[in-house]
Amino acid sequence: MGPKRTSNFRNRKNGAAQSTISPAADSYSSDGRGSSTSTSTSNTSSISRRRGKRQFTGSTASLIVIVVVVVVVSMAIGIGRDRVMNRLHQVPFDEGTSQNVTVPRGQQQQQQRVQRANRQHDRSLETTASFDNIIVDNGKVSRPNRPRRFWKNAKTSLIEGLRASCPISGHFAVNNNKAVTATSAVPVVQTSSSVAPTTAATRLESPTTTGPDLSAEYPSAFSVNPHLTASQRILIQTMSRAVYERIPDIHQLAGQVPWGGPNSGSAATAAWWNPSLEHAHHYKHASLDTMDGGYLLHSHLQIMKWPADLKIRFPFRLCKDGCPAEVSIDHTLEWRSKFQPWMATPSMMTENRDGWVYARGFSPPARQDPHYGRHALVWTRPGIHGTVDPLMFFRCILHSVDRAVGLSLQDSGGRVGQFNVLVDGAGFEWTKAPGVKFIKQAVGMLQDHFPNRLGTVFMVNISRTGELLLSLVKPLLTKDVRDKIKILSKDPEKRRAQLETLVEREYIPDWLDGSDTYRFDADSYYFKHQRWSDDQGREFMTTMPYHAI
Repeated sequence: MGPKRTSNFRNRKNGAAQSTISPAADSYSSDGRGSSTSTSTSNTSSISRRRGKRQFTGSTASLIVIVVVVVVVSMAIGIGRDRVMNRLHQVPFDEGTSQNVTVPRGQQQQQQRVQRANRQHDRSLETTASFDNIIVDNGKVSRPNRPRRFWKNAKTSLIEGLRASCPISGHFAVNNNKAVTATSAVPVVQTSSSVAPTTAATRLESPTTTGPDLSAEYPSAFSVNPHLTASQRILIQTMSRAVYERIPDIHQLAGQVPWGGPNSGSAATAAWWNPSLEHAHHYKHASLDTMDGGYLLHSHLQIMKWPADLKIRFPFRLCKDGCPAEVSIDHTLEWRSKFQPWMATPSMMTENRDGWVYARGFSPPARQDPHYGRHALVWTRPGIHGTVDPLMFFRCILHSVDRAVGLSLQDSGGRVGQFNVLVDGAGFEWTKAPGVKFIKQAVGMLQDHFPNRLGTVFMVNISRTGELLLSLVKPLLTKDVRDKIKILSKDPEKRRAQLETLVEREYIPDWLDGSDTYRFDADSYYFKHQRWSDDQGREFMTTMPYHAI
């Protein structure tokens, strides 16, 4: 019994494989203490349970490893994306100067916050959601508390990380989280100039002004993204079709009269019929950039006060008895093809030899919508020049206005196209002013052919003579235009704050205590390939007697 007990002990210790290795063990199990078959089955079941446990544990571990890898990859891609974006913000490339620009870290973080807000804003507009879901206040973004889904965020990080790591070629704009070339997103006329303006897609989107915010006092000096109603969309689309029926070759003719003139070789050229979409699909929730001529027609309908039947008395003299709204487009197209405001004549260059009027620089973007675009600036100093040729005097003004609209459209990606005017009345005398009949002629052209292009007129250093002339001109203007004329404070400190609100600091001229030392030069300001003879500059009075005196 002793050896048999020793063998049974070894069986329990070493497993079933050792318990069945000898016949002695089988003879021992027949005495009623157990059988070899039952022992083997029991041990086999135990082994199976242990193997199953190991397999289950291995599957769970594999799943955990996969989840951890996905999380780590998502985080790594997100970190990579942030690094790429930080790198792009640390050393942005300025195409206009072909130089790298260093941005302070604080501005980088503010720009990133604003850009994230802009992307969220674009997504909310695409789904006809409200912008109330995200609030931007001086660069700080706040979102309402709401549950976040891990896998949705991981997918977003993966997609954006891959997009940020892709090689960037050409000039890109961001629209609804998709990289698109500026030429396909912006309906502008391409030029041969090597110096490109800083557009809304590439410039710094945070406001450049500091100090007190006085922009609420001048709402028309800034532009925000217009939110169209359903009836307004219908009117724009109806007018677009009416224009096409009246002028079947509108796209070809409009291509010959862009803002700033065709083939100007400058950054001031932009499409007049904007956007130009020959096969536009009109639908219920269309935006201005998806409707043929949307932005141009929007500016005209703003002045017309959105007439439900599209019957209006505009242009005012031409349609004093009422006419279809599309007549204003036909009328302006004719004027641009005959007057050609971008052309300069010898007498015109002589009239502006002192640089009393020119287009230069921009106002800051609206603080509540900094990504939308900026107004260009027209500077005029009538006190430093006496009128010699009244017709050429106003041609100088129309030339600078036309260029300013083109600059604003280029800067904003074809969306804004407006300008502010700063008038410095220092030294102005009555003898330097043109005749009233010439003023009426110029005002008529500006109202008929530049509808809703004027932002605000700011006047500084206004003398008594200037105030008298202003009182004579105001009755010739519409109420909307009269409300846009503002006189800045005579107090130096308050005027400085007003100027910094209305003009980006780098463009405040030194003659208004700013840092811009720009000096006007007529030969470089007026392009050589955009020059006419004096006779050509006066032909419109014969070919278009409506505007003749």
